[in-house]
Amino acid sequence: MLYKKLKDDEIYKINIDDYEVEFTSCGLTTLAKIQEGKRFYYHSNGNIMGEASLLAREWYSPDKSDYIVFGLGFGYHIMELAEIDESITIHIYENDWNVLRLAFYYSDLGNLLSSDRILIHFDLRFEELNEKIKNIDKETAFVMHYPSIRNIKVEPIKQQLEDIFITYSSISNQFDELTRNFRINIKNYDYFVDELKKD
Repeated sequence: MLYKKLKDDEIYKINIDDYEVEFTSCGLTTLAKIQEGKRFYYHSNGNIMGEASLLAREWYSPDKSDYIVFGLGFGYHIMELAEIDESITIHIYENDWNVLRLAFYYSDLGNLLSSDRILIHFDLRFEELNEKIKNIDKETAFVMHYPSIRNIKVEPIKQQLEDIFITYSSISNQFDELTRNFRINIKNYDYFVDELKKD
């Protein structure tokens, strides 16, 4: 009922520059950005935690102990990733001061800020992130929050991160498809491959 009243009164929208903070139907806030006359959301404007959980589970791998995440948004995806495994360390890189300011004000980041295994870096020129990526080892995962990539103002950096994102997504999707095909093939045929060969 309170959500409906806030929505009807239009009090629920907070505008800063080209950003809007809105309450969603689940009661949490979400961030929208107006870019070239179009709005995109950093998080769902519906089931935020469900979406964040799916993203975190997609990112998580039991063989990774450190995560480098580009893009804070309102931190929901980070909260969910941190919940999956209490032994991982997460470095979050954000280059937009407005996003940080709005996240600290409108999102409950208490658990993230009080944890010694979650570190938030303001990296305006992508220097720290670039250095961190250069030194990635096999126990570290580099993951990206796509709406944060869309907000990058420096075109060459934006393009480079989009290319990495697309490559990663493609590999991930192909791996899932290959795994599914392998399972189906094993289930449907019991012979060795050399038995299929014609004499």
